[in-house]
Amino acid sequence: MNREEAMTDPMERIVRETLADYPQPRLSAGFAAGIMGRIDRRERKREFVSGAGVVLGVYWAAVFAFSGFLLAGVKWPAWLSPALVALTPCVFLAAVAPRRLFLRLARALSLSPR
Repeated sequence: MNREEAMTDPMERIVRETLADYPQPRLSAGFAAGIMGRIDRRERKREFVSGAGVVLGVYWAAVFAFSGFLLAGVKWPAWLSPALVALTPCVFLAAVAPRRLFLRLARALSLSPR
């Protein structure tokens, strides 16, 4: 809605007439400095978080490597490997499936009376 249309809108006119007696609010002297301070703090926090992400990535890579080393020494049944490969897509589907689908599935599998 442009300014000309807003002036012809009856509700806009009523609001303007109602507020005409009140002074227009002014921003405090430190308003801009406060906003810039918030932006600076948020940027510093974002830089810290991105650094923490690198540390967390290294941690998980180490955990993954160590877990692989431990699990490589275990004698697994022959059927386990194909079963894990078959179930892997289910993990990804579960992450993207809507919540209401899980609720319907839970209700359908529920053994309690309705």
